[in-house]
Amino acid sequence: MRKAQANNKRRDLRLLGAFMHAQSAGEPKRRDLRLLGAFMHAQSAGEPKRMDLWLLGAFMHAQSAGEPKRMDLRLLGAFMHAQSAGEPKRMDLRLLGAFMHAQSAGEPKRMDLWLLGAFMHAQSAGEPEID
Repeated sequence: MRKAQANNKRRDLRLLGAFMHAQSAGEPKRRDLRLLGAFMHAQSAGEPKRMDLWLLGAFMHAQSAGEPKRMDLRLLGAFMHAQSAGEPKRMDLRLLGAFMHAQSAGEPKRMDLWLLGAFMHAQSAGEPEID
């Protein structure tokens, strides 16, 4: 069990490296890497839960394989930026983690993750509202 966890952590670090490599090439924007740092800082304080960072790694792994599209990673950055400003609420980031957990188990379908990106884009523009 510990060996599997260590492998997952190592894989996440490689994915972070891949993210940073893409970032240094200008895709996604530099601001997104700072937001990822803010997410990791919050995560290390226990908010959101550690599993969420592993799920972010899984998202990045799927993204690097072209599913979901690159635009979705930029939308995740926009969501994290809005979240760090207190809009949407912190609970929304935990809900994103729960959604990603369900997605990684094959429910909902991969297309739903792309749709979540579209939802997050609409949400960051104030439509729809989240209580």
